[in-house]
Amino acid sequence: MFFIPSSLYGKAYFFPLRFWYLFLIKKRLQQTAELSHKEFVRFGSLGLVSFAAIVIIILFKLELSEDAFKFATFTVASLIGFNLILWTVLGSDEFKIKARPIVFLSFLCVIVGMVIGKYGANVGLKPWIYYPVPLLMNMSLPPIVLSMNRNQIVAYLLLSFLSAPLIHSTFSFFFNWPEYMPFLEIPHYKTLVN
Repeated sequence: MFFIPSSLYGKAYFFPLRFWYLFLIKKRLQQTAELSHKEFVRFGSLGLVSFAAIVIIILFKLELSEDAFKFATFTVASLIGFNLILWTVLGSDEFKIKARPIVFLSFLCVIVGMVIGKYGANVGLKPWIYYPVPLLMNMSLPPIVLSMNRNQIVAYLLLSFLSAPLIHSTFSFFFNWPEYMPFLEIPHYKTLVN
């Protein structure tokens, strides 16, 4: 089993929250004089859920297999990459305005897509289903749901095609984790040094 220190779990929770704060709600919170009851409940609930998850992890000494840890890491990297691409393509103002559909697309295109790609073969799906379906979801849904114009669509498709090899190359080269795109072989830096 692959044990992850609780501090790493804590950092994994707070990194996406920092990203969310920086790009989506920082200005809104600065303009708000008083915190409404609805906002207090929303942010309080998020804090309680995060705290409860960390307590459960510590109390039950939860461990992840190395494979599950890699999959979770790839998923977080893909989520960050997906949102950075949308932020770059849409611009910060439009990205903030369309925050709700972007959260929905992040879940559907990245998390559901990664699960289909990872476990499709294990549940008996054919390769022509579990490879193209996540790809088609990523290529078609964001331009349609976010009503992108022609230039945005071209930029989005170009950056999306580049993001997967970039994530794969980074993890393969620095960590020797070739599982993201196993058909694209990238040597680990230690093999180049030796």
